[in-house]
Amino acid sequence: MQAKKRNECSLYQSYKNQLNDFERQVKCEQAYLQRLQQQIAEIVILYMDEQQIGFNELVRRLDMSPTKVSNIKKSKANLTLASIARLFALLNKEPDFNAK
Repeated sequence: MQAKKRNECSLYQSYKNQLNDFERQVKCEQAYLQRLQQQIAEIVILYMDEQQIGFNELVRRLDMSPTKVSNIKKSKANLTLASIARLFALLNKEPDFNAK
């Protein structure tokens, strides 16, 4: 009976460790996504300043919906790699994601 309880405790501890690892990974992914979104938003805002254009002109140049452009500027857009590449090409910027 005690061996069974030890096995259950050991199994519980293993699951608990796996869950903690998973939660830590999710937090890291969320932080990294947020940082990438912020970097893209900063580049878009800098482009608007450099080109002296407003939001509507940016929407026109990017050929994106106002909602999507607004989400990009607010660091809330969940962009695909293809969308990021297209965005950078249209802004005439080269992506520079440094893995630290």
